[in-house]
Amino acid sequence: MRVAAVAVAAAVLVSTSGVEAREKTVSYALPIVAVDAALAATTVTSLATVHLTKEWALTTLSLALYSVGAPIVHLAHERPGAALASLGLHTVLPTASAYLLLRQGVCLDDRTGADEICTSSIYGGLLLGMAVATTIDALALAHEAERPARTAPASAPGPAPAPAPWETVTPVGWISPGAGFVGLSGAF
Repeated sequence: MRVAAVAVAAAVLVSTSGVEAREKTVSYALPIVAVDAALAATTVTSLATVHLTKEWALTTLSLALYSVGAPIVHLAHERPGAALASLGLHTVLPTASAYLLLRQGVCLDDRTGADEICTSSIYGGLLLGMAVATTIDALALAHEAERPARTAPASAPGPAPAPAPWETVTPVGWISPGAGFVGLSGAF
């Protein structure tokens, strides 16, 4: 727990030191937190069903999506370095915290026998690592240089200019036997 507190404090110091002196930055932490929260909820739901179904496929998929969700947001903001750092955070921290709790013998419930793995420590470690990764990502990595405001010419005859790529939303979807998908695509 102390390591997580130190990591978060260091991320806050790094993210706030000297920002005003260099250039104005804007935060896109809200999309990072929203994507991570949705994918963490999917992971929690899939972990809850593992005891009933004994199938790890949905949990594996949700953890993989959690690992790449925030990096995709960074890539949408044209920040590949932040995306790579975010991928490392979202992959290493949940795995390492689950492993450390399991190795320390921390068991959050007493339902396990001598031959069973304490799954609650794995789940608790995963969720703790996910929370710390999301916090560090939102506080330290989710900042970009402020984009200049778009202004229209004083007298612009003709059609309105096309929207910038970050203002475009496109509906997408597909249908196949037994499955389908409908959604929106775009940069935010």
